[in-house]
Order: sequence, then C-alpha cells, then structure tokens
Amino acid sequence: MKNSSYRKIIAEHNSACKTVFVTLLLMLTFGTVNSQPSSVTIQNVQGLYATDTILADEPIVFEIKYTNNSGDYLLGITNGFKVYSPDGANWTPLVGTSTGKITYEMFDGGFFIKTYSITGSGTDTVGFGGFSILADGIPPGFDEHAVSIETGVTAADDGKTLCLDTAFFPPSNTWLWSGSTTGIIIPTWDGPHCFTIYELKNAPPTITNCIGTLSFDHCEIASYDFDATDSENDQFTFELASGPGSIDANTGQWTYSPSLADVGGITIGVRACDFSSCGTTCFVDLTITNYAPTITCPGITPVFAGSKASVTVTAEAVDCDPITFNIAAVNPAPVGMINIDPNTGVLTFQSDTADGSLSAPIITVTVCASDGDLEVCCDVQFEFISIEPYGVCIEQTSNTIQGGHEIVDITYESGSELLGGFDFLIAYDASALSFVGAIEGSVYDDCAWEYFNFRYGALGNCGSACPSGLLRIVGIAETNNGASHPTCYDMSPGDTFASLDFLVSDDRTLECQHVPIRFFWLDCGDNTISSYTGDSLFISSSVLDFDKVIDITDPTSGYPTYSGSQDEDCFPPDGIPQKIPIRFIKFCNGGIDIVCADSIDSRGDINVNDIPYEIADAVLYSNYFVQGLSVFTINLDGQVAASDVNADGLTLTVSDLVYLIRIIIGNADPIAKLSPIIAEWANYNGRISINADMGAALVIVEGDAVPTLLAENMEMKHNFDGINTR
Repeated sequence: MKNSSYRKIIAEHNSACKTVFVTLLLMLTFGTVNSQPSSVTIQNVQGLYATDTILADEPIVFEIKYTNNSGDYLLGITNGFKVYSPDGANWTPLVGTSTGKITYEMFDGGFFIKTYSITGSGTDTVGFGGFSILADGIPPGFDEHAVSIETGVTAADDGKTLCLDTAFFPPSNTWLWSGSTTGIIIPTWDGPHCFTIYELKNAPPTITNCIGTLSFDHCEIASYDFDATDSENDQFTFELASGPGSIDANTGQWTYSPSLADVGGITIGVRACDFSSCGTTCFVDLTITNYAPTITCPGITPVFAGSKASVTVTAEAVDCDPITFNIAAVNPAPVGMINIDPNTGVLTFQSDTADGSLSAPIITVTVCASDGDLEVCCDVQFEFISIEPYGVCIEQTSNTIQGGHEIVDITYESGSELLGGFDFLIAYDASALSFVGAIEGSVYDDCAWEYFNFRYGALGNCGSACPSGLLRIVGIAETNNGASHPTCYDMSPGDTFASLDFLVSDDRTLECQHVPIRFFWLDCGDNTISSYTGDSLFISSSVLDFDKVIDITDPTSGYPTYSGSQDEDCFPPDGIPQKIPIRFIKFCNGGIDIVCADSIDSRGDINVNDIPYEIADAVLYSNYFVQGLSVFTINLDGQVAASDVNADGLTLTVSDLVYLIRIIIGNADPIAKLSPIIAEWANYNGRISINADMGAALVIVEGDAVPTLLAENMEMKHNFDGINTR
C-alpha cells in the first residue's frame, strides 16, 4: 500500500511539473533575498588561443560552474545567458548541455535547457532551470562545472569580438536561486566575458637546401637529399610537385634513373607540406649529360682492283651506351661494294676490277660510331694497287696410283711484283698420304735462291681442329752467306715454289677418292710472301677450294682456319700503318685424285687379257707368291689393282687367290663393283631422305651441326672440321 501511494504521488508530480515550476519561479520573485556569496562563473573556455582570444574554425565551449555557498539546499534555479557581438561577428547556433552534475536526486522536478533566437547573429539566448519536489535539492558546498554552452566562429570574422553575458528569459525573466530556508538567492556572475576572434595562420614548412642546378650523367642514378624546417615544429612530409623520379616522403631523398631521352635539361619541383598547407615549391634544373664514344680507324689499307679487303674500326663508350657503326660517306664512290658490320666495326671493301680505273687512287670511307645520341667519325682509306696480285696454287693430280709416290707442286700462277721469300703452311690427310719430303722449286734453279727448308708434324696446339697432317715450307731468296746473290726476284706463271713428295696409301677403300691438300692458317704469319726488299708482307686476299671454284674466304672465322688470314691479328686497331700487311695473294687448294681401279683393270683380270676369273689369272697369281712382283710385266699398277678379288681393300693376299680359285671352279660368285644408279634426295627442314636403297652415305653440312640418324641397321659417325660437319 505504501509503494502504491508513492507511485501515485510521483505520477501527480510529473503531470504538474510545468505548473509547479512556474509557480516556484513566481514565489522566488517575491521571496526574501539572501546575501550569501554564491556564484555562477566561467570555469574554462575550450578553443582559446589566449586569455581573451578565441580561435576561428575551432569549437568554442564555455564551461559554466555553479558554486553554492549559501549554506542552504537549493530547491530551484533559473539562469539565462546570451551570446552577442558588439562589432557584427557571426557565430554558430548555441547548444546548451548539462554535465550531469545536477542529478535527479537533487532536482526530481527536472532540469531544463531552453534556447531562444539561435540565429548566430544579433543576440542568442540559452536558459538553464530546474527544481525539486520531493528531493533535497542542490546541497550546500556544491562547486561543479554544471552546464556548457557550445558555439563557434569563422575566419571571416577575424579580429571581431564575441561576448557571453547573463540574460533574462521567459517566462519568469529572473536570474535567481531559491533556498529551502533562506528564500531567494541571487548568485554573482563574473561576466560579461568578451573575446577577440583570431584566425590561426599556419606557417608551412620551407625547403632549406633548395639548389638551382644539378648535373648527372644519364648512365648514373640521379639523387638529391632535400631538407626542410617548420617554424612551428609541425610534422611535415616531402612531395614531388613536378618532374620525373620519386621522393621519399619522410626523408626527402629524391631519385631518378635517367636515359638517353633525358639528355639535355629537365626540371623537378619539390615541396614540403604540414597538416594544412605546403611551402613554396623548390625548382631544380637538372642537366643530364652524355659523353661521345671514342673511335680509332686503321691507316691506309692497300687493295687491288677486283679483290676484297677488310679492316676493323674500333670504338669505346665513355659511359654505358652500346656502340653501333655506320658508313657516313664514301669518296669517290667505287663500283665495288663497301659495307660495315654495325656491331663489330668490321669494314669490308669488295672492289670491282673496274675500280682500278678510278681517277683517285685512294677511296676514303668515313665511318661513324654512335651511342644513340652522339656520334664520332674517322676516315678509313683504301689505296688501290694497280698491279696484279700473286697467285699461288697447290697442284690437283689425277689418276694417282695407290701404293706409290705422287709429286704435288706448289706453283706460281700470277703476279707482277718482285718477291723475296715465302712461308706456306700446308694441311693434308695423314691417313691417306704419308709425307716423304719437299723438293726445291724451279725458282731455285732459275734465280739461284739461297734458302729452302721444311718441317712437318705438330705445329701448335689447335686441338681437334688441327688436321692430321701439317707441313711448313719456308723459302728465302737472299741470305747473308757471302758473295752469292739471287739472280732474279720475279717468277713466271708455272714456276714452282716447291714440290711435295707423298706416298699414297695402298688402302683400296680409298680408290676413286679425292684427298685434299690445302693451305692452313694458325696466325697471320702463315701463308705469306715478302716483298724482295722485306718492307712489305703480303697475305691472303682470297682462298679457292676444289678445282679453283669454291670461294671459302672468311677473314672473321677465327683461327685455326682454312679460310685465310684473319682480321683480328692482321689488322690490329693500334697497328702502325706502314707495317700493316697487304691482302695481295690469291690461294687455291689442290689435292690428289686416286685412280679408280676399274679404269686401269677389272677385278680378277690378273693377266690383263680382258677376261677376268679364268685359269690363266690363277696361274699368274700363284706365280706371284713364288717369284714376286716381277711376274707382272704388262701393267704393274693395273695388275696389282685387279688382285683384290675378295674386295676387302687389301691387294696381293692369299685370301684373294683362294677366292679367285673358288670363282673359277664355280664355288663362289665374283664380287661385282657397285654401279651408280640414279636416285633422288631431298632436304626438308633439315631432314634428309632418298628414294632408293643405300649402303652408305657421305653428307657434308656447312657449319657445326649435330645430326641424328633416322635410318635403321646403320651406324653414323660425324665430326666438325672447323668449317663443315662431315
């Protein structure tokens, strides 16, 4: 029953709040005034810049403290405040708030906040009021921040004034407190409070080491460390306002990797920024440099009309750029072709025979080296020698009989100039030919030349690229040996430098084979001719192979080689022009053609009567084993060749005689010589095929190839000889 009665009282209280509050305010108006020193004061102002200055564009909060020094409980309060500007400043609408320090246990009748005319101009008012019905009220000694008034001003009113003061507000228009026993209390107010409005002008950071210009090579990483300060000690970062590259926002380290496209001038802009603004942009002019390469051309290079000459132009980059070569000009223009390898600088002049009639004896070729931006040039000069070059050939024999000696001449084919010596390096197949010796050529009898020597065998370490047989022949016209002197220094076509004596293998599997004998080079000193005065060295201009038809000249193939003197050591970039060798010799290779056995006699026709495998052949063959070669009186070579009856490659053997007798009595069939047939072969994407049965194949492929055998029941062997894969 008691709780129910209490709830009824509370309900009646809530329904009559406004009436009671108004009645209380009227009672306070006519009550007795107490003079106790209670007060309403501003405890703090949020948004101050100084004691009497507030910041624009910042929240402004007036924190108001109530102090009850009356010694009595306060049963009601009513206090109004106004915000205004004596010089026309504007503010944001007022917002009144309670801190909660005046609780329901103090004012069970309620605590109210009321605003009037909150337009942000003129005068705006906010009132605070509350009362107690059954509660005790605000106790004596209460000294708390009880309410706040929030507003704000803008930078547009910088320098104007905003004020806070007390104000009366409806309905009572009073500024009063009411004590439970003392009656009316009028608290003191420490206002009015007026504040100057101030716009906080932020000072942005400043770059302290702004430099006008910087220079970098385009091959290096460009870098510069910017520094900055902020007078207000604000935190700041760096940013790239313009230009290439990137910058570390925290350290100010700018970096960029330039290229040839940047050579010249570019500009970057860097600034430092704090929380609200950026300082003046520092502009730096960057000079990106590039250095031209260096170039070196060889001296005058002799060349005769119709021949080829090659020289190497060298260039070096001062920085990181790759170098390319090009021909800028040729004067006068020849009939022949001039070209340059853009990567290596090898300049090749393939002259025409018609170039010998040019009015100017020297052709100047302007060669330039470029790094993609800058170019340097120099002149290469080719001087025509209007005389006939030397021609040196190795003899090509025919129908050479196996098992005997063959003399191969090294002949002088052409040339209009005197000569004083030679140094030839000759390669041959030692499995087919055995070198016996070298004989002085006709020039020694005709002109009384004084020195001749030869050496054969290993001549250096060229590994698997070395031929199985090597022979060096050296001849000198004049030696310091007293009063004897050569009678001439010229040679006529057909004269010989030397004659080579070879013993040809008796291996009958070599019949009908061509055994090449060729010039070979290990360095620039091989296969050379000296002028008769000794002041000029002549080297290869061309090399022909196989019956003087196939040109195998290649001055860039590298040593060891069959392709002639190489540019790499014959024409060094720093060579002395007067000492540069002259490409003035046309070489042609030769060899030995072994006779086909059936061209001198048929197999089994020992007595050479054109009737093979008859009894007289067996009788003559038997006599050989008793009396020796003297029984072969008609054609020794032919009869020996015919003795390989069983076709095992070996002549004059007992097994041949046995097989011959078996054929005569009909116990064995003659082994026929394979006859050539017509067949078609094809090379399709590197796959070689033939449309006929075969028992063996010899394939020669240019370059270093790795073949794969696709045929069945066969075995394949292959080797790269430095030029071809066989």
